[in-house]
Amino acid sequence: SDIKPPLVFQACDVWNRLGVEESIRHTAWVSPPVSFVAAAVITFGATGSARVTAAALVTIACAVVLMLAALVAVGWQFGVVEELCVTLLIGASIDYCIHLAMAYAEAGAVGLTRDTMSNCAEDTNDTQGIGGNGTQDAHDTQGIRGYSQGAGDVTHSQAASSASPSDGSRTRREEKLKSALTNSAPTITGAATTTAVSCAMLLFCEVEVLVKIGATIVANTVVGYVLTLGLFSALVATVGD
Repeated sequence: SDIKPPLVFQACDVWNRLGVEESIRHTAWVSPPVSFVAAAVITFGATGSARVTAAALVTIACAVVLMLAALVAVGWQFGVVEELCVTLLIGASIDYCIHLAMAYAEAGAVGLTRDTMSNCAEDTNDTQGIGGNGTQDAHDTQGIRGYSQGAGDVTHSQAASSASPSDGSRTRREEKLKSALTNSAPTITGAATTTAVSCAMLLFCEVEVLVKIGATIVANTVVGYVLTLGLFSALVATVGD
């Protein structure tokens, strides 16, 4: 009756690894949709455009799909390291998109301000011209007005027949994209270069975890950079505001 049952303890490290793997697997499934929603909210808040936001989300989705396909193509098993890498994909993919999207939105605001100032200057010049010619007699004034009105009607008719509203919108989008690329492409290129070069140092490590994380970040940087300047630029030039 004085004999107590023995105490049993689990001393194997596998049990700790099982708990860690379960936690990381849960994070890997939850973080992509949460990051996707956060990316949509941030992009829309920065640009104020649903079309630009949709273009950015399509670009990010393509980058994530390509990276997952690359992981499968190289034969990586979906373990702890791969689950950690998946959590980095969306956050790293939005970086370059949102910079170009903000530059595109700011280019539109600058262009609108310039057009407004130009129209105001033209109205002022027209007003001064009319005031300076106010001493002419009534017949000359009426003749000039009639001639100007007739010439203006012909000009507007020719312009309306030669250019459609869709052509004007496309030209405006292309001009905004050119301005955005001119201002932000060097910065995006520098950021992508420094990120890829610094993370490439991890490829020479002996620890497999660091090698895989470095390879994932480098590949994701290249994919995100190419898709931002290629796919995203084409989308905003086609369906942007």
